[in-house]
Amino acid sequence: KAVDHEEAINPDAIFFQDFKEMVGYANEMVSKINEQKKSLKELNLGLEERVKKKTAALLEINKNLEEQKSFSQELLNAQKEFLRYTVHETNTPLSVILTSIELYLMKHPKDRDLSKIEAAAKNIFSIYDDLSYLVKKDHIEYKKTVVNLNNFLSSRIDFFREVAEFSRIRFNYINPDVELHIYFNETKLQRVVDNTLTNAIKYTLPGEDVDVKLIKTGPFIEFLVSSRSKIIEDTRKVFEAYYREEKQKEGFGLGLRLVKSICDEEGVEVRVSSDNEKTTFSYRFKAMGD
Repeated sequence: KAVDHEEAINPDAIFFQDFKEMVGYANEMVSKINEQKKSLKELNLGLEERVKKKTAALLEINKNLEEQKSFSQELLNAQKEFLRYTVHETNTPLSVILTSIELYLMKHPKDRDLSKIEAAAKNIFSIYDDLSYLVKKDHIEYKKTVVNLNNFLSSRIDFFREVAEFSRIRFNYINPDVELHIYFNETKLQRVVDNTLTNAIKYTLPGEDVDVKLIKTGPFIEFLVSSRSKIIEDTRKVFEAYYREEKQKEGFGLGLRLVKSICDEEGVEVRVSSDNEKTTFSYRFKAMGD
C-alpha cells in the first residue's frame, strides 16, 4: 500500500519493536522505489515528447518529398509535352525545306551554297527523327516487317551522300549480289543506320572513304561501317549517354546510346574496334530464313 500510494509507513502504527526497526528499512526501500518510478515517468514523458517531435518532423519531410515528387512529375510531363509539340511542329518546316530544295534542283544547277543548306537540313532531319522516336517509343508498338537490307541501306546512304560530300567524305558501298532480308522494324532500323552513318561522317578524317558493307555469315548478316578516324580510346563508353571523346565536336552523344538501346531490345550484337588504321562499327542481325 505504501508503494502504491507513494507514502512512508508510520512506525508509531507498528506494535512490535522488531517490526518498528524493519519499518526504517521498508521506508528507505519505498523511497528508492518512488524515486525510480518518478525517474521512469520523466524518462517516458521525455521519450514520448521526442517521438512526437520526430514523428512530426518525419511527416513534414514526407510532405515536402510528396510536394517535390509532384512538382518533378509535373515538370517531367511539361517537358514531354513540350518535346512532343516541338517535334510535331518541326516536321512541317523541315519537309518544306527539303521539298523546296528538290523542286529548285529540277530547274537550277546545284551550287555550294545550296549544298550547305541541304546538308544542314538533312542533319536536322536526322536529329528530328531521333527525337520523334524517343517521344513515341513508350507509347506505340513498333511492328516488325520483312526488310530488304540492300535496298534500305542504299536509300539511307543516298540520303546522307550530300552531307558526306560537304564534309569531304565519300561513301564506298558495294551492294551485294545476293538480296539480304531481316525481320525488323524499319523505324528502329533507320535509327541504327542513320546514327552510325552520321557518326562516321562526323569523325572520319577529311578526304577519306567510309566503307559500308553487308556480309552474310552463317545465319547472320553483318552491317559494317569502317573509316579512318582518331582512335577511340575506350570503345565501351561510346554508347554511353552524353559521352564524347572529342569534346569540340557538336552534339549530345545521345545517338549511339539510342542505337545501343535498340540493339539490346532486338538482340542485335554490336561490336566496335579502333586502331591506327581504321575504326569499325559492326552490327550482327539475324537473317531471314535461317
